[in-house]
This record gives sequence, structure tokens and C-alpha cells, in this order.
Amino acid sequence: MVLNANSALKFGEDWSKAKKRDVWLEGEAYFEVVHNQKSPFAVHTDKGTVKIGRKCNKRRAKDL
Repeated sequence: MVLNANSALKFGEDWSKAKKRDVWLEGEAYFEVVHNQKSPFAVHTDKGTVKIGRKCNKRRAKDL
């Protein structure tokens, strides 16, 4: 994962036992994740949620 300038990412503490891998994004980030159907990866913003299978660039600009 790579965060762009002026971006922020929040996530839970222990992913080793998590049934879901959820992160909360403000700004822009590029993600490369390992696909795991038992533990899906989701990026949440104030405008919605995107589930990621492998690679994704996600942006949530405040002025959009």
C-alpha cells in the first residue's frame, strides 16, 4: 500500500484473526492485497466502500 501526500489511513490492530480486512481512507492510496475469500479486503470512505481483490487505486478527494 502506498499513500499519496495529505492522505490518511486507519485500520484495526490484529488482522491475524480478523474475518474482514477493513481500512478507512481519506485521500488517495494504491493497494496490492493478497486475495482471501475468507477475509475480504475493503476500503471505506465517506462516499462508499470498495472491495479489493488484488490491485486498486482509490481516491477520495474532499472537493469531489
